[in-house]
Amino acid sequence: MAIAGGVSWYLLGSKPAQSIAIIPPSAEIMVEEKVVTPTAETASSGLAPSETETSLARRDADEKLRQGEFSEAERKAARSAALEMIKAAVAKMGQGDLNGAEKELQQAKERDATEPLIYYNLAIVHLRQNQPEEALRHMEASFMAGFKHFEAMDQDTDIDPLRKSPKFQELLNIYRKNV
Repeated sequence: MAIAGGVSWYLLGSKPAQSIAIIPPSAEIMVEEKVVTPTAETASSGLAPSETETSLARRDADEKLRQGEFSEAERKAARSAALEMIKAAVAKMGQGDLNGAEKELQQAKERDATEPLIYYNLAIVHLRQNQPEEALRHMEASFMAGFKHFEAMDQDTDIDPLRKSPKFQELLNIYRKNV
């Protein structure tokens, strides 16, 4: 019931899409006649998806609904919801609510288990909870899911406890060169 209500609000509250193409998160896109590459936004705690990325996800879901491709619309709406949940989790981390952040990230994972920022931010939560092995496991899952925000990660002091880990360095050597 809550989903149906959310979808109705979402459909009624959104603007008509202009020509929308399905674009992978790492692709360059046109926004107001400028080329933009979606990137994660660095927060004081963790990494949040960019507004460009979340807007595209919403628009993709809207477009699929208008086209009557309901299965694909549901998948894209779930991704959009997951991206918003990641933002909420990063905000909770910033407030020191690690349990709330972890809950948001777990719910985001239920909606779209393929989103690398979910696992990256779970790693941050576990590092702050002094659980480095669990953090490393989530960081590896993030890389395996296609994490591409290495420049932002390089600036993120939250992962400093992992930087000296031989396993973390091994993972960086494997996955960073695939970007």
